[in-house]
Amino acid sequence: NLLFYTNGIYLANKNHDSLMNTQDFNPGYETDYYGDIGLGQCQGAIILPVPDALDKYYCFSTSSEIITTNAGIDAEALELRYSMIDMTLDNGLGGIIEGFKKINVINDTLSRGTITACKHANGRDWWLLCHGYNDSSFYKLLITPEGIKGPYVQEIGIITSTYDQYVSARFSPDGSKYVWMENRDTLNFFDFDRCTGELSNPVMAITPAGDYVTTGSAISSNSTYFYVGSLFGIFQYDLLAADIPNSVAQVAQYDTAQLGLWFSQMQLAPDGKIYIATYNGSKYLHVINAPDSMGLACNVVQSQVLLPSWNGSTMPNFPNYDLGPLQGSPCDTLYLGSNEHL
Repeated sequence: NLLFYTNGIYLANKNHDSLMNTQDFNPGYETDYYGDIGLGQCQGAIILPVPDALDKYYCFSTSSEIITTNAGIDAEALELRYSMIDMTLDNGLGGIIEGFKKINVINDTLSRGTITACKHANGRDWWLLCHGYNDSSFYKLLITPEGIKGPYVQEIGIITSTYDQYVSARFSPDGSKYVWMENRDTLNFFDFDRCTGELSNPVMAITPAGDYVTTGSAISSNSTYFYVGSLFGIFQYDLLAADIPNSVAQVAQYDTAQLGLWFSQMQLAPDGKIYIATYNGSKYLHVINAPDSMGLACNVVQSQVLLPSWNGSTMPNFPNYDLGPLQGSPCDTLYLGSNEHL
């Protein structure tokens, strides 16, 4: 039941027309550069329901501006902003509420994209995370019925590089793990506390992809296996292993008969499968059909899904909307009427 969607440049309603009052909701150099084809960021926008507010949603997004660094000229996000959508506007087609468009909540140089979110342990609120540019800082927002709290900053893990075109970040579906992937070959694994929003126990790994660019990542629905793609391979890590870096196994190799359909962005879908876009554009998606299974049993099938139109390196950015309270935790303090999702 489609409500609305965004490609980071425009917001559209279920009729694929402009959402009311959304013009220029995410301005910036990068927005102008890409035009209507879609913002050139991985996880550059995310949509979250406003806690305890029926028919209202936050759309968080970044664009980027030209900056000068020690590494030269670059384009990076200088703020994280949000707009609030009310689906009762425009006769039920929705629109941005007057006075709640492109409001800055973080003002600092950020890594491009990597906006991720996870339900708080109370099963109602949200933690939203993004990363600072060329440093070890994680910025966090706590989204509650009373509004947005923060940003809170935590310094942890490695200092990231200046090259962040295809970085990605993932929470495990149960919210206990968080993985931040650099563009080249570096992975950063963390434990995540859904009560406090704190990251802990950092573990760094280098993918065996060689000199190839790492392009996308996803975590299986049982929160056990982390998948990372390079242009020419897909690798699986066991998040429950005592030694995560040495648990790596290659589960797919690019099929040269596929005429350049290299692996790119990934997304876990509600059917439990992980879908993979192609790096250089095509009408196909690769699929990990059994991502809860170890090794080659995860069953990667290349070019399994035929799309109605061309897609290049693009996947939706969905958190686990169904994650419920963390039962038994000190933060499981709300009665939500259902304990179906844990």
